[in-house]
Amino acid sequence: MNAESSSIGMLIRLVAAHVLSDFVVQPACWITERREKAWGSRRLYLHGAVAAVITYVVAWRWDAAWLIPVVFCSHVVVDGLKSRARDTGRAFALDQAAHLTVLFGCWLGLSASGARLVLPAAAEALADSRVWLVALAYVSLFWPAGIVIGRITGPLRLQLSGDTQDADPPDALGLDKAGLWIGRLERLLILTFVLIGHFDAIGFLIAAKSILRFGDGGSPGRRKETEYILIGTLLSFTLAVGVGLGCYYAVRAMTSH
Repeated sequence: MNAESSSIGMLIRLVAAHVLSDFVVQPACWITERREKAWGSRRLYLHGAVAAVITYVVAWRWDAAWLIPVVFCSHVVVDGLKSRARDTGRAFALDQAAHLTVLFGCWLGLSASGARLVLPAAAEALADSRVWLVALAYVSLFWPAGIVIGRITGPLRLQLSGDTQDADPPDALGLDKAGLWIGRLERLLILTFVLIGHFDAIGFLIAAKSILRFGDGGSPGRRKETEYILIGTLLSFTLAVGVGLGCYYAVRAMTSH
């Protein structure tokens, strides 16, 4: 096994240790106590100790005892801060990102070849215009595209809320946010399918969404709502495909030069 393969294997083992300690061996009662007592919870520190030991053992580097205090302290600090915040998807994502960032730093400390592998690749990526173009495409479809679609369909939404008696209020179960995230995710999926050349997968996405969202379009009082959703969906798909094709051919042109 060469140095690069061994280095990647080390990174995989560190991530596996995190998944094992954070999701497999951690009882639900530990999480509940942390949320209730935060820094006063003994199980917060017990979880940090368990995570540190598992990471040290799975890393299989007995000369790297510094892993134990680093992982222990990072787990206690990150999970302690999370326990004082609201239990939301954003808090969970930030919590996991913090843990993985620490593990990535540990990996760089454990593997000299890992640093030689990552740092030049990162520098090369940052200097590559194609990387910035693809990143711009994803960011544009995630944020500005939703604003454009909202502005276009705004008058239709106002008309729908005035004419449809059984329409859900804007804050009912947070369904307005659900639609926002459905649109964002479908655009990111379409862009990904276009960039990897799997246009056929877009057809399956359209069919799946049609079945899920337009199955009751023929019921009384739902026709206008279905037409409104369909317009928003087609706008979302059109923007995603257009941006995806533009990015795809631009990247190809850059590559050929």
